Amino acid sequence: MADPQTPARRVPSADEPSVKAPPAADLLDIVTSILRVEPLEQLFDRILTTVARNYNMKGMSLGTLDESTGLYSHKASYGYPPDVVKRIRNVAYTYDRMKSDLKDEFRISRGCYYVRVEDTAMAYDDDFLFVLQPDQLNEPRPSPEDWHQLDYIDFVMTDKNGKWIGWLEITEPGDGKVPSKEVLDRIEILSNLAAVAIENSRMYQEAVDSMNESKHYVDLITHEMNNMVRPLEHLTKELRGVTELDSKAMDIALNMVAITKSMRGLIETVKRYSEARSTRSITLRQIDLRDVIRRTSETAKREITQKQFAVNFMQPPNECRVMADDLINDMFLHLFLDSARRTNGHYVTVDVDIDDVYDVYTVSISDRGSTIPQDMRERIFADPGSGMGDLKFSEVGLSLAALVAKRYDGIVSARDRHPGTDALGMSFEISLPKAK
Repeated sequence: MADPQTPARRVPSADEPSVKAPPAADLLDIVTSILRVEPLEQLFDRILTTVARNYNMKGMSLGTLDESTGLYSHKASYGYPPDVVKRIRNVAYTYDRMKSDLKDEFRISRGCYYVRVEDTAMAYDDDFLFVLQPDQLNEPRPSPEDWHQLDYIDFVMTDKNGKWIGWLEITEPGDGKVPSKEVLDRIEILSNLAAVAIENSRMYQEAVDSMNESKHYVDLITHEMNNMVRPLEHLTKELRGVTELDSKAMDIALNMVAITKSMRGLIETVKRYSEARSTRSITLRQIDLRDVIRRTSETAKREITQKQFAVNFMQPPNECRVMADDLINDMFLHLFLDSARRTNGHYVTVDVDIDDVYDVYTVSISDRGSTIPQDMRERIFADPGSGMGDLKFSEVGLSLAALVAKRYDGIVSARDRHPGTDALGMSFEISLPKAK
């Protein structure tokens, strides 16, 4: 152990030879990783490697606060053999231990603490894990500029509220000397980037948890809405068999069912929108557009109970395969439902064509419903939470159609069924890349 009469404490000075900053490419990689919310441990390894390479460090570690346990533990290390790394990963500190180790008197800059072996009353067993050269443990410190094996410098990371959320620790400089203030200032910048990454990761996880919780509530509401609709549908069928029931009472009953089904449909659509927005499917498969149109047009006929729905489908003789998942059914179904919603009267007719143009299939769905004003045609497909939508024309269903098309690297657009004429009706065009 170091002699207690070693030279006075050396405070790193700024009046030392200038130090080069890390290459811009290294910093850009780190910032990019933070913005992409990449796995923290990979980012921490990159930060430690960057520090070691640019500032000649032999031993380092980096740890974070585990919110679930309230303990601080090591997540990355540099310069240690694999068996030691495993043991380091098992070391955890309480907040009281962290504060007792990093006293204010050891602070040499805003978030940097330099702790010498002479400054500590005792060494914990886990401190010796970080000693790279145990044979030098009992060597005295020749001068204040020299490093001792049980010295360490910690850069404490805090969140926006000042809470300690992690630390980056130097356990041994490469040249055996206490690093200069300029070096420490530059390393502190990298530790601050690590703090930003920790906060980003935490906020991202909170957002995911919140989204998952919201999905749970939507699932629950949808389930309960189905439970309410089914008895009403059953009672309506029963009422139809009652001959003495007057037509007005029957209309009221039918309208009750229609309204309740609309509520259920809206909730189910929001649920599907949440699914499409929160994930990008990795299980896309080849799907024939002809099958999708046949299937969804039949579904639309069952859903549109108060109108007669007819589809004139000019079916191509050959397969029209695109890469998609089950959400493609929702995309076409909601375009059919929108056509029915905008069509007055008891009869809804929709014409469907598939054009084969180079690497894309374009499906046209033309109806005879009300015309959507020109200035609304971009907004009808907007995210309902963006403030661009309009309740009269833009429903979640159209937003879902646009979102699903984007999911497949396609687009949805709207135009007049017969441009330049007074004919009512819109034509929705869905362009999707061909499956390769």
